[in-house]
Amino acid sequence: MMGCGKQETASEQRVESAPAGFTFLDLGANTPVGDDLRDRLKRRLGSVAIVRRTTIDLDANFPGLLQAHFSDLAELNRRLNWPPRERVEHAVTQLTYRYIDPDELPFDKVVLLFADATGLPVLLNAYSDDVGASLRASLEEKYGVPTEISWNSGRTWVWTQGQDRLLFTAWRDQYDRPRHTITIYYSKNLQALMALEEKGGLKPSGADKSIF
Repeated sequence: MMGCGKQETASEQRVESAPAGFTFLDLGANTPVGDDLRDRLKRRLGSVAIVRRTTIDLDANFPGLLQAHFSDLAELNRRLNWPPRERVEHAVTQLTYRYIDPDELPFDKVVLLFADATGLPVLLNAYSDDVGASLRASLEEKYGVPTEISWNSGRTWVWTQGQDRLLFTAWRDQYDRPRHTITIYYSKNLQALMALEEKGGLKPSGADKSIF
């Protein structure tokens, strides 16, 4: 019979499906990868290179940073890459965008990793040149005052929401050119991936304000 159950309004449905946590181009921690998301990303970021089943290195951008300042992420990275000195691949899909229109977005490369079992994002890296400096102001306006870390030749600003972290890092490359990197660690989703793998459900193999 009509009216026997609680009917969700369109507004309630939008709230439930809204991107949660740290967002990037309307992608949140609860946003599954699918045709709709890929179409949206293609419109904003251009063509994509897809790799299925690959490694996950949370410390790849700035080796040693996690061990020095984020012990929980360093431990998670150790588990993701155990045993050491072996190529440990995970059931994830990597989307890499390198042909981004600089008039549209201030990035020259964006890399996203999604867990195959859940479809949810586990890691995001977005790279920018000196234009990216203005992004920090947008992040502060949306997420508040960050914690600041100085290290070697770089500086990192950190925001935390629950288990997840967003890092904005300013550094210089080997040619002394200013570079900026945005990294989102979807730690809750990473933990879920690890839990599935460690239980045997998945087996790793050895060998601009509108942006956020």
